[in-house]
Amino acid sequence: MSTLNVNTIANVSGTTAATVDSAGRILTPARPAFHVNKGNAGDQSLGSSTSNVEVTWSHAILDVGSHFDFSDNSYVVPVTGNYFIQSNIKLDFVGAGKYYSHTLRADDVSKFMFQQLQTHTTDLGNCVSSGSTVYPFTAGQRLTVTVNVSEANCVINDNILQTYFSGFLIG
Repeated sequence: MSTLNVNTIANVSGTTAATVDSAGRILTPARPAFHVNKGNAGDQSLGSSTSNVEVTWSHAILDVGSHFDFSDNSYVVPVTGNYFIQSNIKLDFVGAGKYYSHTLRADDVSKFMFQQLQTHTTDLGNCVSSGSTVYPFTAGQRLTVTVNVSEANCVINDNILQTYFSGFLIG
């Protein structure tokens, strides 16, 4: 068996690819990752739209590599590989007995429905749809989140703890 006694693994150009701390944990500081939310920028009204309404984002808590494009609300996949993706959407003014869901899309093609639910027979007023997946993506694909509801005039709440989109490269 061989032993590699190093603190840092780097590319020949000098970019740190990984570090090993004193406890043996391997850290990868350049691993693509993001976490965005609406940043309390105001609720997003769906108006009369009910199908494939793209969620807008305004604030990055984390964006390793600066791959989130706020101009079109998409994460641009920087490296081909398997990604862990999660999203949580809080909807307000969803009526009684109505359906709602949100979907992960890559280049405007649905890839994964995070969750589809029906409200109770009494008016809840607000609902949360959440989910996560591991999915293979190709470099350059643009990931977005869309909402579908069976009733017009709902809003996507801007609560930074309840409406977010995040992910990272697994490998």
